[in-house]
Amino acid sequence: MTDEEHNFYDTLHKWTALVFTIASIFVGIWQFNKGQIATKELEMDKLAETDKIQRDEKIWLDKRKEYAKVGYAIGEILEVDPNNKLAMLKAAKKFRSLYFGASILIADEEVSIKMTSFYETFQNYVDDSQFSDYSELVKEGEKLHDFLNKRSLGLGNSKSEKKDTKKSKN
Repeated sequence: MTDEEHNFYDTLHKWTALVFTIASIFVGIWQFNKGQIATKELEMDKLAETDKIQRDEKIWLDKRKEYAKVGYAIGEILEVDPNNKLAMLKAAKKFRSLYFGASILIADEEVSIKMTSFYETFQNYVDDSQFSDYSELVKEGEKLHDFLNKRSLGLGNSKSEKKDTKKSKN
């Protein structure tokens, strides 16, 4: 091999090494940036999940507080002498404020249905309806109280909560 051929191949080798080095640097930069983007997306997903968990926990705690208030209101209604309709109406004032107030905003469909059933039974009893007697009112009150107790303990989740739970597990 002549000196001229040797110089040509030596120069070609040097330029090829330079091109591969520069290409490797660019590939490394691209991979680093791609990793940074993936890390940032993962962090954002974790933050969103944490926010959702905190929001759900706050809603659940608010529900527990409201369910406890409704339970106390039911107890106050059922503690009053059943023959004293005026005292029963007075005791029911708190239940009505919960029934038409915050409970509507946080209660799910099943709780709303049971609260409505109790309220209608109460109204029938107070209005001296032939369709309701005190034992029915007590039975409805106990059913609602037990149901709210299960819900506040996280038992007896609603259908929508079960669907959300299944989605989050997948």
